[in-house]
Amino acid sequence: MATRGIAVPSTPDLELTRAIAGSAEELGYASVWTNDAPPGDGIASVLAMLEATETIRVGVGAVPFDRRRAEDVAAQLTGSGQALDRLVIVVGAGFGGT
Repeated sequence: MATRGIAVPSTPDLELTRAIAGSAEELGYASVWTNDAPPGDGIASVLAMLEATETIRVGVGAVPFDRRRAEDVAAQLTGSGQALDRLVIVVGAGFGGT
């Protein structure tokens, strides 16, 4: 059986992000994804998506570690107090060379 996901750009409008994720879950999508690029915060976006859903897998790809430290991403995620068992994070080196 094929499963489908939907991807949306990261945005500072977390209410919109929550609405999209909730709608994707209601429509039967298996996953909802965002990126981590300005002007949005991909980690804040996936946390909002997790908050708005109950069963759908939530993902962010890719988090570039040339502009975000792994420790900071981990702290943002664990500090949320949310269950992260449905979360998928794709990481990348980015283009900054650090």
